[in-house]
Amino acid sequence: MAEKKTPEELEAEVARLAASVEKLTAKNEELLTEKRNTKTGAERELAEAQARIEKLEAQVTQTDTAHKAEVKKLATERDELAKSLGETSAKARDYQSGVTLREALGKVGIGKLNPEDVTDAIGFVKSMLKYNDKGEAFVAYKDGAGKEIEQPLGEYVEKVYPTTSHAKRFIPASVNSGAGGGLNLKKADGTAKSWAEMGLAERTALFKADPARANELMSAAS
Repeated sequence: MAEKKTPEELEAEVARLAASVEKLTAKNEELLTEKRNTKTGAERELAEAQARIEKLEAQVTQTDTAHKAEVKKLATERDELAKSLGETSAKARDYQSGVTLREALGKVGIGKLNPEDVTDAIGFVKSMLKYNDKGEAFVAYKDGAGKEIEQPLGEYVEKVYPTTSHAKRFIPASVNSGAGGGLNLKKADGTAKSWAEMGLAERTALFKADPARANELMSAAS
């Protein structure tokens, strides 16, 4: 028969069991905590690595966007500058060709005509006007034989334009004067006029009356 334990002994045994359970419970919690901490640590490292990657990607995207914006800005400024320079160059080129054209027309007498005729003559010549790589103006046209000719602007206006049917529209029906209706191509002192001293009407009339003489004078002036 088992020995009966006193209440004190039972109480002491319960205390020992309780202490043992508490110890085992603590150990179990420690093991569970360690397990949880190990898993959480790995996940935390993965999350931190992912966060760093996303941050770097965001920085790259931001930098790339800023770079593209700067490139676009610079390209726009370049295009605007090129356009401005091109417009300035074109204006300077057109102004210079306009001066050359008017000076040459003045030499052949067109400058003495009414403004409408001058404008008409300028428009006709400009329709054939081109520019070389240096911005120099020249006239591209076909001669009587259909040959392509390129001639400096001033030279064309002074030597060729007066012989065209367009220029002849500005010439009076007759520039004849004096007895017999002969051409009066002399200066006030009675000496013959040079090609440069003749007006457009006189040159045209001379070409009609004596082409050989007109070409001779024109060649001598070149």
